[in-house]
Amino acid sequence: MPADINHIVLEGRVTAVEEERELPSGSVVRSLRVAVRRPPRSDVERGRSDAIHCCCWTAELRATAATLGVGDHVRVEGALRRSVSRSSGRMVSFYEVEVAALEVLRPEVSSDEP
Repeated sequence: MPADINHIVLEGRVTAVEEERELPSGSVVRSLRVAVRRPPRSDVERGRSDAIHCCCWTAELRATAATLGVGDHVRVEGALRRSVSRSSGRMVSFYEVEVAALEVLRPEVSSDEP
């Protein structure tokens, strides 16, 4: 049986960088959102974009994320994970990218900007 693969690569623009926060478990995380374009479904449709929530758990990744500004072009590698939190008394489930590598790109690296 082949191994499962959960590897995400995003290249896009930073739309938000949150402050570091400490979770009740004692873990520290910094989140950011990266906007990436979807390919158009037809020749007449313009591509839409998605803002993908990404979480940085290591001190090095959190420090790199802290240097980012809105509009910076970045490459994110990581894994998709499902998280659950409590909001207004009920459980809420969502997906996010757990970041393993975060790199600021120069504009000429990719011509397909969101």
